[in-house]
Amino acid sequence: MKKFALGFTLLAALGAAVAAQGGPFSGNAEVYLQLTPATPAINSTFEVDLYVDLTGITGSGSTPAALGGFAIPVAFDNSRLTLISVEAGTSGAFTAGDLVFTDLPRANARGFVTVVNTQTASGTPTGIVHVATLTFQTGPQGGRVHFNVNSARTIHEGSLASTYTAANGGPDEIPYDDETALATIATGGVSYSIYYPVFISGDADFMGVTVVNEGVATENLNFRAYNPAGQLITQAGMTNPNVSDNPLAPLQQYVRMSHNLFGSSGALDIEHGWIEVTANEHNLSGFFLIGHIEGADITQMDGAEVGHQVASRVIFPVLGKDAARDTDLYAINPGTTAAAGNLLMKDNLGNTVQTIPVNIPAHGVYEGTFTANTLDRYFDLTLTSGEVFGFQLFGNANALAGLNAQAAADTTANILYDAHFASGNYGIRYFTEINVINASAQVANLTLHLINDAGSEIVTPVARTLNPGAQLRVMGHTLFGLPDPLTAADGVSGSVMIESDQGVVGSITFGDAQNGLFLASLPLLSTSAAKREIYLDHVAIGLIGTVNYWTGIALVNPSRTRTASINLQLYDQNGNLTAQTATPVELAPGQRTSRMLPSFFPGFSGNQFGGFVRLTSDVEVFSFMLFGDVSLNFLAAVPVR
Repeated sequence: MKKFALGFTLLAALGAAVAAQGGPFSGNAEVYLQLTPATPAINSTFEVDLYVDLTGITGSGSTPAALGGFAIPVAFDNSRLTLISVEAGTSGAFTAGDLVFTDLPRANARGFVTVVNTQTASGTPTGIVHVATLTFQTGPQGGRVHFNVNSARTIHEGSLASTYTAANGGPDEIPYDDETALATIATGGVSYSIYYPVFISGDADFMGVTVVNEGVATENLNFRAYNPAGQLITQAGMTNPNVSDNPLAPLQQYVRMSHNLFGSSGALDIEHGWIEVTANEHNLSGFFLIGHIEGADITQMDGAEVGHQVASRVIFPVLGKDAARDTDLYAINPGTTAAAGNLLMKDNLGNTVQTIPVNIPAHGVYEGTFTANTLDRYFDLTLTSGEVFGFQLFGNANALAGLNAQAAADTTANILYDAHFASGNYGIRYFTEINVINASAQVANLTLHLINDAGSEIVTPVARTLNPGAQLRVMGHTLFGLPDPLTAADGVSGSVMIESDQGVVGSITFGDAQNGLFLASLPLLSTSAAKREIYLDHVAIGLIGTVNYWTGIALVNPSRTRTASINLQLYDQNGNLTAQTATPVELAPGQRTSRMLPSFFPGFSGNQFGGFVRLTSDVEVFSFMLFGDVSLNFLAAVPVR
């Protein structure tokens, strides 16, 4: 149920011609969405009409409930949809010119739009009230898209209010039920691609890939590997292009070493290029892990989610600081024409310290290697033609971290979350580094909030100002005034919320503060990354050879008012359900939990290699996966789309 949280400051001005409407009310209103057409096509527009249904609901004196005002946040899938317009509904009781809604670029960055209006016209809006029409543009990706009208992505909860008169009271809250809508974007038989921005296959360095079919159709996966010049890679023992050795049914996982995708049973001695996977099923997810082997042991590993979208401007947030390892950048061009522009290395003040012209052939890749620098640096790739997907690797002599480049368009988000903060003594001494970049052309004013696992803000919020292009890269304990991880008696864990008045991007890096034995990195997450259905695309628990693997899951409830009830289902590679939560995991507002995967499932044997986890929740939550070995030789963190 939606709780009343936004005050309607204009309601006191409602005219006496409107019937009085005091509470309490006899039931909950329904707020629902109606799509036209019901099954939109890719690369087309469609409308979503927003209705409030007060039918059968009465207030004081058995008077039919009348709508005096509303503030309704509508969440949508901004990876598949772009909101292009918002118009007032057809109810004559609300003046169209009074409708207020979220700025469109900001709505598309956050993955939700809030529509607000108050009744200033004559009439009594009872029954079914049409309050707004949202128009969306679909992109090249079809498949399922989710909407809901009770979104935890917004800081300020929405509400419905009854009408008001001085003589009879009101306005009062009209509670409404949580409503969701699911649409399927028709693909018209057009195939869809996902991108693995590197191709590594060697005796000491390896790459593993996963693909999960979240859709409804059984599909063959088609694999192509391109070299930096955009040509198909040819090599003895390798079939390129290639087709998956078995079809991928719904709720099944395809997991292989990179060389297996191309029919090879052994390493191919490849370290340059990238991999494209195409299928007719558009609801595909996945990720990749890159690692290093010494003897029989994996000593380094990290990865990232697969690429789905390209952009004309991307930010590589990190230039490594450890002289023992260079930073490698990869920018793939999946297009059929060349992509050209400039790669700018920038300092923490936003000044350009190096400019590198970039020209990437069709299907090619730019690969750049940069020496570590103890000063704060990052990279901004801006193209004048074409679009790319990017990835970077950095680290130290003992550990590797991987991170996807981040799109930095006008829709860059101004509220970001660090879903994993750990600093101090946990037996192992952990650090967390926070990295925020002002991708806009205006000064950005930041407020950073440290929230512990219980959901409480534990230090005074920290304010910082970033000039255009400037970077804030700082250890978490320094930023929030916590003890140095090397000397701290205890540890502090939780999440960080970053508010800004401009678009920002960034990352977090965390690991072993004492010996640098393990390291991992994650992007700062936009509110749109909080979802009610999430696929966590791999599981590795148990002993293979000498390596004893573990898998963990972190969950964060960003809502400030609602408890999230979360269910987890564990599947094997073949889509068989192997375990599930006996009762929902309850996370109060702001709470976070990070646990080993078996602890969620009573009776789980504790061993599984391959498969995935499906998460469902009644409130949007953030989640990501952690992989490691019991000896902590490596740590890998993978976000979810």
